[in-house]
Amino acid sequence: LVEALKAHKDAFLFISPVDPKVHNIPDYFDIIKRPMDLTTIITNLDQHKYTHYLQVMEHLCLVWDNAKLYNPKENMVHIKALQMETAMLDLIIRKEYLPKLTAASKAEGAGGVAESEEGWKPAIRSPKGFPVANIKPYTPTFEGQMLADIHKRMITVRSELDRAPAGPSGKAAQGGS
Repeated sequence: LVEALKAHKDAFLFISPVDPKVHNIPDYFDIIKRPMDLTTIITNLDQHKYTHYLQVMEHLCLVWDNAKLYNPKENMVHIKALQMETAMLDLIIRKEYLPKLTAASKAEGAGGVAESEEGWKPAIRSPKGFPVANIKPYTPTFEGQMLADIHKRMITVRSELDRAPAGPSGKAAQGGS
């Protein structure tokens, strides 16, 4: 999934860590407290730093969420983050990554349902730290709930893209490949 996203035509903005000096954005780390990029995710995967696939999902979402938080809605980086997030969600749904992820979860004996004091919360929607200690065992309903949450996020992202300002061609920005 991460390699497929890295190969996406709009990924160039998200491959490397943001360098505030190079991009002349000195306030970046004042606003973005948990920077993340695709190369860091791949490095973490290679070094086995993730103990659960939802940690990878959270970090992928963090890449897009950071770009949307720092850049105004009319900024190209904000729009490209929406497109990349759409591409990620499309890959999960169309390429059947979700069944593969949940199958891996079953094999590991962990399920990806993170719980907090407020109740059940899917980790991929959490901008905060991943609550590894609170992962419940896989349940048959988890896959359906995860898919429902992915669809909700997709609707939200596509709605934001529909409201995105028109680009130089006069057309509104469209979702990724």
